[in-house]
Amino acid sequence: MEDIANDENKIPQAEDVPFIRSFRTGTTVFANSLEIKGIGEAGTIAATPVIANAAADALLR
Repeated sequence: MEDIANDENKIPQAEDVPFIRSFRTGTTVFANSLEIKGIGEAGTIAATPVIANAAADALLR
């Protein structure tokens, strides 16, 4: 039986996760008087930091 307790197959630990910078973005809403958005927009706003982190990671390598 192959030894699975080696460095290639280890369970990721907290120190294995790279540092991720996060930014808070705001979007003004003029569609209604309360200036609130529905839950559907949350998925599209989260794409911005993902793309920014991917670009930063690619440029730093």
